[in-house]
Amino acid sequence: MEPNLKKISWNCQGCASKNFIRAFREYNSEHRPDIVCLVEPRVSSNKANFIIEQLGFNSSHQIKAIGFSGGIWVGWKDSIRIQIIKSHPRFIFLRVDNFISNKSILISFVYGCPDRLKRKLDPALANDEWMLTFPQCLVQYLTRIKSDHRPLLLSTRSDFGMSKGRPFRFLAGWTHHNTFPSFSYNQEKKLQSYYYLTFRRWEWCSDQFILQNKVVDFFERLYDETPHSLRGTPSFGFPILTSSEVSFLEADVTNEEIKRALFDMAPLKTPGSDGYHALFFQSQWDTLGDNVCQWVKDVFSGRPIKQEINNMLIVLIPKKRES
Repeated sequence: MEPNLKKISWNCQGCASKNFIRAFREYNSEHRPDIVCLVEPRVSSNKANFIIEQLGFNSSHQIKAIGFSGGIWVGWKDSIRIQIIKSHPRFIFLRVDNFISNKSILISFVYGCPDRLKRKLDPALANDEWMLTFPQCLVQYLTRIKSDHRPLLLSTRSDFGMSKGRPFRFLAGWTHHNTFPSFSYNQEKKLQSYYYLTFRRWEWCSDQFILQNKVVDFFERLYDETPHSLRGTPSFGFPILTSSEVSFLEADVTNEEIKRALFDMAPLKTPGSDGYHALFFQSQWDTLGDNVCQWVKDVFSGRPIKQEINNMLIVLIPKKRES
């Protein structure tokens, strides 16, 4: 597994108060960044050095603030070897040399536009080479503490959304990527199924035997009551279908009917156990439509639905502790 380099960039709007130290330690304790950039510290000279030491970074570089304006600080752990390439009142350009063997990483921290409205937009930008090197990188806006700005946490390898035992979930935003149609075409056209259930303390279980017994036991207890005989059928009988209605039901299903049924679905309603919303099939209909139609026709012709497809995801939500 490749290493994970974490960087926090924060327009903290002042580093002199005790509230800043407390807020930073919360961020540092939870996310443990390797590199930290603080913008607008509003502190310089000896006091700045003292605060940087309190933050726990032995190595650092700073562009001093002019009075209460500007200033950029960058601190990093001893395990990271950094070379400052360029310093400017508006940015620090640096190189990380020992994170990837035989390759350096270039990073710029920028103190943005002084316009008060635009300055609150704190983006993170990366080029194509960065994305190819770190395809699993993730940028998160952290909870806002003290400052009007929320810190940006960039992780080169994130386990976000990939917790062990959690089922796959399709993200609708993927459909807007330029290469997504070719990606969906090249994937194996196979529906993957997941069976998971949470029990006490939100522990995930995927053992099918245990799940079956738990579900049966739950519903037996839920509907446990004294059995009684069913009421008789209505004396007047049931409605009888006309010959035209029978012919309609016996007719072969068409591609147009299948497509219309799929596109009548709400795009982002709860997905199936495979994790895919209706939007996935709707947006990729030109690629997947023929396969979907053929599969549906096979089912109407009597082909059994595979057990790994014909399933559902059940999560029992306890209403009280230890229930």
